[in-house]
Amino acid sequence: MCNITMQERLYLRKYISSLQRTTIGKEQGLNLSILNKLENPHLSFDRREYNYLIEKLSDYLEDACNCRNEYEINLLQSLIVKLEKRVKSSHSG
Repeated sequence: MCNITMQERLYLRKYISSLQRTTIGKEQGLNLSILNKLENPHLSFDRREYNYLIEKLSDYLEDACNCRNEYEINLLQSLIVKLEKRVKSSHSG
């Protein structure tokens, strides 16, 4: 898994848990898989999970920017960069 901090891991867990309550079908299974991997840091996300997280966090970043929540904006930007770097490194390696 990419090098995310405990604080980022907790934030992701909370965010994905909130998504879990509003999603159905394939996304629900994806959310459960991601939550499981957040609980077990020795497990790694697959490319689909990374892309899903990047997409969802990018959408959420727009909302945070609209609310001008500086803390959340910084946290989301940091997470997105880390996830994107991981996807790029797994693609090239």
